[in-house]
Amino acid sequence: MIAWLTGVIGICTAVAIVLLMRHDRLHARHGMGWMVVALAFAVLGLYPGLLDAIAGSLGVAYPPALALTLGITLLVLKILVMD
Repeated sequence: MIAWLTGVIGICTAVAIVLLMRHDRLHARHGMGWMVVALAFAVLGLYPGLLDAIAGSLGVAYPPALALTLGITLLVLKILVMD
């Protein structure tokens, strides 16, 4: 059940990003990056085993650690680009 909820949240976030871009409240360059993040949330929410498979192939024993590491890395890169 939580997988579907996470997937729906990701899809709703993607729709919100598109609406913000259409109303010129979010630049297309930034919106496309956030769209990738929202779609990643939707895919990982709908297919939770995918993160386990990716973590296993990379040799990560605890899959949520991989998700947190990737999230923090993306946020740091976003901050660097904004600076």
